[in-house]
Amino acid sequence: MAELSKSPFYDDLKPLFEINKLLSALEEELERKPLDFDKIESILSKSGEF
Repeated sequence: MAELSKSPFYDDLKPLFEINKLLSALEEELERKPLDFDKIESILSKSGEF
């Protein structure tokens, strides 16, 4: 990721990296049993920041 930050396209792609992190966190949380709906809601609310 450090090498990517030097790329002229990094600023354009940064939102995609952030969304990918949120999706990974959401996927991880959805695999847990029992589901923690407060944590899932928190992850989903962060996606509205983009």
